Amino acid sequence: MTTKRLATFIAETFYNDLPKKVRLSAKMSLLDWIGATLVGSNEPVAIVMLHLLEVLNADKPDSQASILGKKARSDVLNAALVN
Repeated sequence: MTTKRLATFIAETFYNDLPKKVRLSAKMSLLDWIGATLVGSNEPVAIVMLHLLEVLNADKPDSQASILGKKARSDVLNAALVN
C-alpha cells in the first residue's frame, strides 16, 4: 500500500467504522503505554534524561511539550525522546 493510499484510508476512517475488537485493542494499547511511561518515568535513566533536558533547554524558553509523569516541559523533539 502506498503512503498516499494509507494516508487517505486513515483520514477517511471514522472511529465507528472500526470493529469493536479493534477499538478495544487500541484503548488497551494506549492505557498500557501510558502506564509503562508513568512507571518508567522514575527509572534512573529517566532521571538522567531529565537532567540532560535541563541543560538542553537552558537557552530555550519555548517548551511546547510535556514530559509525562513529571512537571517538566521541553521542545517537541526532546520530549518525544524522553517520553
